Amino acid sequence: MKELSMEEKIFASTQSLMAEVGLQGLSMQKIAKRAGISAGTIYLHFTNKEALLQELALRIFKLFQRTLWTDFDESRPIFQQYQTMWWNIWLLLQENPELIINMNQYHALPGLDRLCKESEEKGGGPWYSFCERAIQAGEIVNLPPNLLWNLSLETAINVALDCAFMQSKLTDDQLDMVIKRSFYAIKANL
Repeated sequence: MKELSMEEKIFASTQSLMAEVGLQGLSMQKIAKRAGISAGTIYLHFTNKEALLQELALRIFKLFQRTLWTDFDESRPIFQQYQTMWWNIWLLLQENPELIINMNQYHALPGLDRLCKESEEKGGGPWYSFCERAIQAGEIVNLPPNLLWNLSLETAINVALDCAFMQSKLTDDQLDMVIKRSFYAIKANL
């Protein structure tokens, strides 16, 4: 197993601790202790807690961007593209339970809102690109990408949160139905 870099240790410890004590309960000393390093060492990598959390926000943002692009093929029908992105998010959350636990905390990470807004304004990223193409093709409704996200792909996050909270599992058939129903929420010409 590959040894984590010091920054990876710090981020893993931050995520783990955040899942236990929340964003407000984090301190550089607690993070350093969880990482098994001295408090001074953490300051060699990050000037303060805000800088660490801003970098964490960037990492989370990039992780979701990469996840959406996994096995993505623009030549496939719009629904299949959507289905791929939905499954990608679902699988990411299933493989990383701390992401589910911390999901509501991420909204408070400094800089994450700016990253999302900049991505939307630039039309960058897989979701915005998908929305633009699907709207132009007349396949989904003409709404801002963030609203389309809320109506559709965010269901993967919400269902994962609910399953974690209720300690339940869904079958692939149930998840396929959720994917179809969430796509219908943004589909044009119903």
